[in-house]
Amino acid sequence: MTWEKSCGAVVFTRENGQVKYLLVANLEGIYGFPKGHVEAGETEVETALREVREETGLTIENPRLCGVKQFQTKENARYVVFFYKADQYHGHLQSSDEGEVFWLRRSEFDRYSFVEDFADMLKVFEQDDLNEFYYYKENGNWRLKLL
Repeated sequence: MTWEKSCGAVVFTRENGQVKYLLVANLEGIYGFPKGHVEAGETEVETALREVREETGLTIENPRLCGVKQFQTKENARYVVFFYKADQYHGHLQSSDEGEVFWLRRSEFDRYSFVEDFADMLKVFEQDDLNEFYYYKENGNWRLKLL
């Protein structure tokens, strides 16, 4: 079985008692967190740092592993995404070829279109008792487990 791996980060801040997340709007106008493929010779943390910097202009500090997403691709490869979270960063926010970047209050999420299964991924990021997002096939249908 072949493996594919990506890493990304959930960057957040607190302002006036509200949590704001850093989001990237892809070219189709769908929102998500910055992430991308691991390059040769790169660790997972290095990938998360690079992807956030390339896609947002910010350099995150002290990223903490907060979740793993796993699924099977159409080519039967195992795809694993490592997500980190960080609330410390520096630099200047800037959009990239990946799309527009901006901060969004958690309370405003219902107004936007997010990548598929974003709501379930968000549970893994926000709930300390969850750390894995896992797709599996049962009777020919894809199912989801949050562990």
